[in-house]
Amino acid sequence: MRTTLWILILGVTALRASAQPSKLEGAKFNLTVVQSGRATPFSLPLAAPAPTDLRPQADGGNGLEVWLTVVGSRVYGVLSESTPPGSHTFVVRNHKPKVRPAMVVQPAGAAAVEVRGGGRGGDLITAFHFSKEGRKPYFWPLLGEGGASLTRDWPVSGKDEGKTTDHPHHVSFWSAHGDVNGGDYWQLSERTGWQVPDAVTYDSLGDAAAWITSRDTWVDKDKKPVVAEERSYIFYDTPADARLIDVTVKFTAEYGDVKFGDTKEGGIVAFRMNDDLREQGGTGKIATSEGAVGEKAAWGKPAAWCDYSGTLEGFGERGIAVMDHPSSFRYPTHWHVRGYGLMAANPFGYHDFYNGTKNGDHTLKTGETLSFSYRIYIHSGDATAADVAGHYKDFANPPVAKWID
Repeated sequence: MRTTLWILILGVTALRASAQPSKLEGAKFNLTVVQSGRATPFSLPLAAPAPTDLRPQADGGNGLEVWLTVVGSRVYGVLSESTPPGSHTFVVRNHKPKVRPAMVVQPAGAAAVEVRGGGRGGDLITAFHFSKEGRKPYFWPLLGEGGASLTRDWPVSGKDEGKTTDHPHHVSFWSAHGDVNGGDYWQLSERTGWQVPDAVTYDSLGDAAAWITSRDTWVDKDKKPVVAEERSYIFYDTPADARLIDVTVKFTAEYGDVKFGDTKEGGIVAFRMNDDLREQGGTGKIATSEGAVGEKAAWGKPAAWCDYSGTLEGFGERGIAVMDHPSSFRYPTHWHVRGYGLMAANPFGYHDFYNGTKNGDHTLKTGETLSFSYRIYIHSGDATAADVAGHYKDFANPPVAKWID
């Protein structure tokens, strides 16, 4: 009887701790921090929609505070790197006066929006381009601390003397795959289709993050729809030397079965690094979570994360790390990463990656979905100095946050 009573008490306690508040302002949550020293995102579910004029801030006492952002049915926050380990209780307040800069997303032309840290007129981080006339949406430029440009400018901007012009389909930061129902969405060929942006939404309701969501239809060379895709980006308000972007990509077979073919030519997230950050002809170094260093050791191998870092004149060491979440399809992903500057997460290219001994085809049946989750870490320093491994732990096992009564 006593055992049964304890089970009931524990069950009620768990329900109380996981209940979602009917009103965000005044709600309380508990946050368990295992390790400090890094700016760390966390999130909580939200049952009721938040007022659009709410500027939520969570007060934890003893000088602890967390700024929050509401995105759909979740609340996002970023723990300061100075937050001490332990269990902390926070109370959500509506802090209407603007007392510090916020992340913002704002229009930058007819088919582009830009992301800035530090409010309107603040430091540019990147811009999302989504013209329906283009082959695919993409981000350019992608800037690190001090405005350091980490990805290649061409082919978005004009040719620069001495800079590379190979692989015109490598457009800064993008998503694509080279064989979807036989259509090519990676290279420019007679089989190439389009990723058509049907709807792009964005906002920054709060000071913890800004977000962009693009709902796209991949159509073949004859403009027939093949697969529906939704990609979302959350840009966290973290220090300029440690910018974090969470990316989710979801494919849905709305128009019939969809076969993702086995080819190395693809990247669910892909980057073409600044020429000066290349391994070949630049100062760059490729490193992975498995200890691989350089293209020869890293190409085609599975790893939880891959980092590409080097030295930019006038800025110092800068780099980009791509982290694959354990919830992603075929985690840990394989890496189509090259010494000439390409870094792409490719879960399908087994034939080339395993010398013809494995097949990476995958077919989505009508109505099924396929999901991927990544964190992009734009950092100063190399992979070791930037503690990419530690940031990956934060991504795979974020601070535990629970609502409480």
